[in-house]
Amino acid sequence: MVSAASAGSISSDAERTFFGHPKALAYLAFMEAFERFSFYGM
Repeated sequence: MVSAASAGSISSDAERTFFGHPKALAYLAFMEAFERFSFYGM
């Protein structure tokens, strides 16, 4: 049985994900794409 405290922590963990991955991974992927397009655009 899941207590109310652990259910709250599960929902807060779900808010910090991006399609099931950490939000930092989405940030890194965006930075990598921005860097490549900037390089090829020079």
